[in-house]
Amino acid sequence: MENFVKDLEENHNKIIEKKKQNKMEKEKENIEVNIPKTKDKTFTIFNKIERKTEIKVIQQEDNQNIVPELNFKIILIGNASVGKSSLVGKATKNEYYENYIPTIGFDLSSFYVNYDNTVIKLQIWDTCGQEIYQSLITNFYRNSSLAIMVYSINDRKSFENLDNWLKELKTENNPDVKTILIGNKVDLEKERVVSFNEAEKYAKDYNFDSFFETSAKTGFNAQKVFMNAAVSLYEDYIKYKNVEDDNQNGKSLTGSMFLNKKKIIKQKRKCC
Repeated sequence: MENFVKDLEENHNKIIEKKKQNKMEKEKENIEVNIPKTKDKTFTIFNKIERKTEIKVIQQEDNQNIVPELNFKIILIGNASVGKSSLVGKATKNEYYENYIPTIGFDLSSFYVNYDNTVIKLQIWDTCGQEIYQSLITNFYRNSSLAIMVYSINDRKSFENLDNWLKELKTENNPDVKTILIGNKVDLEKERVVSFNEAEKYAKDYNFDSFFETSAKTGFNAQKVFMNAAVSLYEDYIKYKNVEDDNQNGKSLTGSMFLNKKKIIKQKRKCC
């Protein structure tokens, strides 16, 4: 009897172990299939910036007691289910969840970097993409320093709807707000319906500052997007920090900018 029970336990353990191995192999296959190789073009920076120093991401466990010297508000917009929340989660916490949970209203996250001996905080407003909340989302656009627009490479409708998101953004925020375009879910290359070249042309035609293809699932280019955003905003800040009026010389600087918690740039919008 004891031998019989022992054999049952051994067989049970073997079955569990086999299932684990199959699951790991399947996940590995899903991740590795058709992910763009390093030599392939996966992003384009239209407004190129010459970095002064290396940029270092400050991990979540190390930023709890850090007081940032610069604080920028950025907003993520795009259709539902394109992976906005997953992209933020992967970049900020290195977390990814298979089960999709729609964002209700918005979620707030933070991304810290150290660049040019300056601690920069990106306050990320991750908005929902459902039409029912459209009127609510527009309230979050105001005073954003930068907007990240996200579509999915396997969802043609999410790409075609970029026109509407862009129009809404320009109406509710400063028309000159900085923008980054993201084509997410490159781990689903076999299901691609929007080519890199088509999206790159769209980003160029509509004056986006940069265009990235990403995968929230694998982390591909996830942090790079926000690192690029931080450097771009910092360099703008340095360029215009002595500007007394935000329309001087035909230039404007959008969003909330702080140095040592003291506002030094006037806001273009006075309300809200």
